[in-house]
Amino acid sequence: MTETGKLKFDIDKVAFEFNDPSPQKAVRVGTTYRILVVDDEDVIHKVTDLALRTLVFEGHPIELIHVYSRREAVEALKSNCDIAVTLLDVVMETDDAGLKLVQYIREDLKNETLRIILRTGYPGVAPEARVMLDYDINDYRSKTELTATNLISSVMGCLRNYRDIMKINTYKYGLEKVIHSTSMLFNYESLGLTNFLSGILEQLNVLIESQNALVLANRHFQNGRLVTHEGNYRVIAATGKYESFINLDYSHIKELLEIEPLLFESGKVNSIHQVDPNRKYYLAGHSPSIKNHTESYIYIINANITQENESFINLFLKNLSLSLDNYLLEQDTDEAMSEMLRRLSSLLEARDSDTGCHIHRVADMAALIGKEVHIENQELKNFKIASMIHDVGKIGIKDDVLFKPGKLTPEEFEYIKTHALIGGRLFMNSKHQLLKMAEQIARCHHERWDGTGYPMGICGEEIPIYARIVSIVDVFDAISHDRVYHKAWPIEESKAYIASNKGKMFDPELVDIFLKKFDDLMAIYNFYKINPNGTREDF
Repeated sequence: MTETGKLKFDIDKVAFEFNDPSPQKAVRVGTTYRILVVDDEDVIHKVTDLALRTLVFEGHPIELIHVYSRREAVEALKSNCDIAVTLLDVVMETDDAGLKLVQYIREDLKNETLRIILRTGYPGVAPEARVMLDYDINDYRSKTELTATNLISSVMGCLRNYRDIMKINTYKYGLEKVIHSTSMLFNYESLGLTNFLSGILEQLNVLIESQNALVLANRHFQNGRLVTHEGNYRVIAATGKYESFINLDYSHIKELLEIEPLLFESGKVNSIHQVDPNRKYYLAGHSPSIKNHTESYIYIINANITQENESFINLFLKNLSLSLDNYLLEQDTDEAMSEMLRRLSSLLEARDSDTGCHIHRVADMAALIGKEVHIENQELKNFKIASMIHDVGKIGIKDDVLFKPGKLTPEEFEYIKTHALIGGRLFMNSKHQLLKMAEQIARCHHERWDGTGYPMGICGEEIPIYARIVSIVDVFDAISHDRVYHKAWPIEESKAYIASNKGKMFDPELVDIFLKKFDDLMAIYNFYKINPNGTREDF
């Protein structure tokens, strides 16, 4: 049951160009606005085409997609997710085909952006009041009242609505990306700085529809750390075609040399600058960091930067700058803490020449076993440093007892055992991971797996894992080297002693790892035998 309404057209005036007076740019830059015409009457398609085919909205043309049934409309909607408006007949293969299509669009496809204009030649079949209340549509028109001007007016109103919805969705999407990147700010330690920064850039790439971005800084990577260097800026993170340039001087990138005068131009901070309109080069700057004297820049190529997403990019830059500052500040703090503890360990070395290489051997061997039990990254670095000061409590022990040759008396032995408590007290109540490790190791590295150790007599897994590891390598190293109170045991006897005390003095699983990795442990042993003043970084 169909009827063609009376459509009034002035054929000589059907070409219209509507430029919305709003100063905002369209979201869909470089695209065509698609309109789906759903009607079972061919004449309706023809007159609609006459009215709209030359319509231009904010500089962008209109594309009409013509279908003649609800079934065809469903297929068109499935294959075209960016349709802006549909002109939809109510009565087609059934009296409510159009209404069912509305339900499909909103409920099945979950499409809330598509603007729907219902057209009907039988308003009595689907009364306007009921349809507007019961269905999520944007306009309702009788075909008899749809002149060319009215049709264009209705379509233009819906296109403006669609544009604004897409703009809001763009802001929402951009904000979600910014929030996601912000959540990554707190993961840079576990991710590693390069992976962290690359992850941030990947988020930015999605937002600006680009694949290539990089970060320049006047620092470079060395042993997993960012260190200041003299000279040109280097790439510290990159995506796309720039990934191969990480940690290289920016002068290796020909495109950057072409715009070199603009790279470090004063005033270009916290903003985005289009360097070359023809090739779409964009340069975005960070403010110099007051705390660490680092300037960072992001260079973006072939990016789709619009007025709408520029604010999100700037927010990304602030997040990235914040993350760099936080990373470098924490790195500097960790380095200061590490240096302080190393200097503290050097006090022991200066006081007791026997312990000089001992503390380094213990630290390296402990780190090797720690890696086997999945202590990783910053935790492993902290563990190595904390292991160096396992005997720091000996600074509170009198020299005549500490350096006494031969066997100690029972009273002297009880006295020297207090070094574990003294060392633990030095780092009590600290909230810093490194110092908490140092406290556990200093206090508990003489505890025994069977509970017969000191100073607290705890057993098994009550003993912190860090102390359990240090306990094994400390004993092995002590008995296999000369001390004032004994001569060095042969290596095989020292190894056998550790094995024989599995499940007594030492954690059985850790002893198994000690035996499995014994050749690697001996490489550390021999390194310091050849290089008594050396240090190793490979752990």
